[in-house]
Amino acid sequence: MASRIPRDSLTEKIEYVLSAIRGYGVDISPGSRLDQAVRIFLDEHNIAKREVPFEDPQFRVAQEALRDFLLLEPIFNTIAAIRLDHDRTNTIKTLLKDAVVPHATQALSKGRDLQAELLTAATCVLGGMSDVALKEPPDVQATFAGRTWGIAVKRLKSAERLDDNMRDAAMQVERAGMPGAILLDISLAFNQTSTPLFAHSADAFQDAQARRLRQIVDMNKRAIFTRAQAKRVGVVLSI
Repeated sequence: MASRIPRDSLTEKIEYVLSAIRGYGVDISPGSRLDQAVRIFLDEHNIAKREVPFEDPQFRVAQEALRDFLLLEPIFNTIAAIRLDHDRTNTIKTLLKDAVVPHATQALSKGRDLQAELLTAATCVLGGMSDVALKEPPDVQATFAGRTWGIAVKRLKSAERLDDNMRDAAMQVERAGMPGAILLDISLAFNQTSTPLFAHSADAFQDAQARRLRQIVDMNKRAIFTRAQAKRVGVVLSI
């Protein structure tokens, strides 16, 4: 089981992620998604900026860059413990390919789709599951208490695609022939403009975020759960 390496500052997180990527022989290309993410946060001396103001034209890029580094850190903490179907270097190259702001295009986001799968696998490793692998179908497989589970991971870019995505995920779990779960990332589909959610404190923000998620799930219960129940999926998680 991998242990988390604490990195308290944003500079440390960025340096760790970049070092891990280069350790697999992957270069950060100028102008790429990750290069833009680094430049929005670090000054010419590689020191993290104190803030990126809301009125800054790059504020939206900064939001997504912060999310990326927070997600990539646990992925690279655990990636050595995750079995991959493909060469690790090519997997990491795919992981880093994408628009810097995901809703900038409605095309497939292979990089962030893979990021969601790797984050799910990382969560399994950190949660104490064994034999964690990226393997289809479905997207992630892991063993807990002697039973292997298949986890289908779906990122929605459009609320209209919810039913289709749930059908595909449920069929993936059924084809795997094992206990199954679906992880459904609905954050982009139901907030395509990435409108900020404001609150007076961290606790208030988390409460507001949880209420919004419950509201979305309640309004879309039939699309989210009907397909899963028909295919005997054990767990559906929405984030």
